[in-house]
Amino acid sequence: MGTSQHSGDHVFQGGVVISGSVSLPDSSITDDMLTAASITAAKRAAWKTGIDTIGGATAGGAGKLVMTLTNRFISKATDGVEALTLANGTAGQLLTIYLATDGGTGTLTPTICTGFSTIAFADAGDTATLQYVDDTTGWVIVGLAGFLGTVPVVAA
Repeated sequence: MGTSQHSGDHVFQGGVVISGSVSLPDSSITDDMLTAASITAAKRAAWKTGIDTIGGATAGGAGKLVMTLTNRFISKATDGVEALTLANGTAGQLLTIYLATDGGTGTLTPTICTGFSTIAFADAGDTATLQYVDDTTGWVIVGLAGFLGTVPVVAA
């Protein structure tokens, strides 16, 4: 599998913009998936109402309560209070969940985890990076981040 060079401004869910060149595996993404001109109103609407996979990132629309394990990054929107679930992963798997659109608090409860029981994503920008250790330890928190000094709320 080769790689492709993608140049220009690339706009992702949540308004994240990457300027310049990006090298990506040929099979994962194409220019027409990345360029700002190709992100139509219909594509944005699809992101808000469902799950759309884009080169290793997933946009989890409001009402999508089961976090996917097939991608490394989840950009989540909430629509009211949501009870989010996370199944067991595979040893060494990393997963970052980012609250792109805050319509209410989304509380994540993994099937198996160590060091916490839930993570509440209450504000846009709340981000948690988790790693799956094994079927005994489960998910552990690698890092938390947020905007304006807020981070997701972790319950023990």
